[in-house]
Amino acid sequence: EKFGVELPSTLMFDYPTITAVAGFVASLDGGDADADAADADAAPPLETIDYADLAAMGPEIVARLRRAFVGEAAYGIVGVRGVPGYALARREAFTAAVDLAVHDEAGRERAAAVRQTYPGWNGTPGRETHPLQSCWIHNIKEEVGNKRIDPFYGKNVWPDEALKRKFTAVNEAMYEATLRVLRGCDQFLERDHGPLPAGRLSLEQIATKGTALAGRWIWYDSAFSRDDNLMEVKPAAGGAEAEDRKSTRLNSSHR
Repeated sequence: EKFGVELPSTLMFDYPTITAVAGFVASLDGGDADADAADADAAPPLETIDYADLAAMGPEIVARLRRAFVGEAAYGIVGVRGVPGYALARREAFTAAVDLAVHDEAGRERAAAVRQTYPGWNGTPGRETHPLQSCWIHNIKEEVGNKRIDPFYGKNVWPDEALKRKFTAVNEAMYEATLRVLRGCDQFLERDHGPLPAGRLSLEQIATKGTALAGRWIWYDSAFSRDDNLMEVKPAAGGAEAEDRKSTRLNSSHR
């Protein structure tokens, strides 16, 4: 707004560094020399792959995965668009997480764990002073994949079955996409370094055989003023269906 330019919703993916963002804004604002200098130093955009292409896993996709994870310019992360079922599951899980953080004190107490450990709830919304605020942590692999309780971290303690169901739906979509990414990484690693020695597990095998994978949903309780009314809005009464309808309205008005 200050510079009178409109920024795209994909800005953080297309221009993942401050220098790259500055160059983009300068180009929109009519800059020339400064924009050219910024472009010269700009980092490459984040690799973002459509799910359908990831599932097909052609040579081009394997090469893009390599660029995402190998080399000095690699970010060590890749974006995947169009994961089946993810958008709806994410919307419902986000709303459930807000309700847990803001409205469900009894649920947080039931899920509370030893400080700085997981699974469980860490934090007290409204009373934190550190920048990384409350969070809900759980072991994804207990409900997804081989569905085993990890002997070290113990069993997940969910506030209620509805939240468990919504979080598991997100985890299932993300886990399946993650395995596909790891499968592609295994391909370029074998191409670069040859077959794995006997007894060594591939990245995909490590992910599937392991019994612990932390899922962390962080609730930031900012000290700055808010531009929404999430702190005031209470969950709808009248059963699970009414609560789901209210959750959808909450999410739609605060995206």
